[in-house]
Amino acid sequence: MNECIASARTRDLTFKHDMALFMGVSQERMPALFCQRLADGIRSGRISYSDINRLQLDQPTEIWKVIKGR
Repeated sequence: MNECIASARTRDLTFKHDMALFMGVSQERMPALFCQRLADGIRSGRISYSDINRLQLDQPTEIWKVIKGR
């Protein structure tokens, strides 16, 4: 989890701004909440390896709902 948060914090400002806006949180809160939602999605089974593949192929995936907090 710490590696995910550190990685999200070092992303470029545009990514952080856009992701925070999408998630409806502040830029300061975004890295920890982003990683928490991803981890929870994986643990609950809402996100799988196939979701990552779909994301890379620009196909529909549940991952955006999980990141959004829905």
